[in-house]
Amino acid sequence: MAARARRFVPISGSCACGHVRYALNKTPLFVHACHCFDCRRESGSAFNHHIMVESSAILLDGSELEHVKVPSPSGNANYIVRCAHCKTPLLSRHGNLKSKIC
Repeated sequence: MAARARRFVPISGSCACGHVRYALNKTPLFVHACHCFDCRRESGSAFNHHIMVESSAILLDGSELEHVKVPSPSGNANYIVRCAHCKTPLLSRHGNLKSKIC
């Protein structure tokens, strides 16, 4: 029996205070939880969820974003993009921040 294909349902939401809205309009490339030391440190938890999406698949609606540079073992740039008001983390950017979503 063939596996049934799942239909993607767009996802939307906001930060805790509502200043920044987001929408995901395409199926993520992958979703997983990481338990490595760095992911635990960044999340303040026992794990960190990762949802990899293409830049064109996510929309952020809010002008007040804060880009917080966090150290990485590789030395490459890693930024947590947060709402400037409530500090809710919205996404992580690895490398160049000059993309259309930030």
